[in-house]
Amino acid sequence: MQTLLSVSDLAERWGYVPETIRRMEQEGRLHRVHNLPGVKFSLAEIVQLESIGKDALPLTVYERKKLENRIAELEDRVTKLTDRLCKIQQLSIGG
Repeated sequence: MQTLLSVSDLAERWGYVPETIRRMEQEGRLHRVHNLPGVKFSLAEIVQLESIGKDALPLTVYERKKLENRIAELEDRVTKLTDRLCKIQQLSIGG
């Protein structure tokens, strides 16, 4: 049984063009097996990625930072809205 896949093997397996596989590696979504001639990917890693879904691959640094920033923005908004609601509640109770 083959335990390593080349870029073209993986592209064929997933129905992608080889450039997509290379981009996924550059983004850190795939990890090549080092110290081998050419670019090879571990079948074990590929199977694991397939089990969670190719679309659910790990986030790139850019994607993670973007999501972290969005979370921070939303948390700030929630805090401000909660403060407003408390003030409104105090006014309605006091008034």
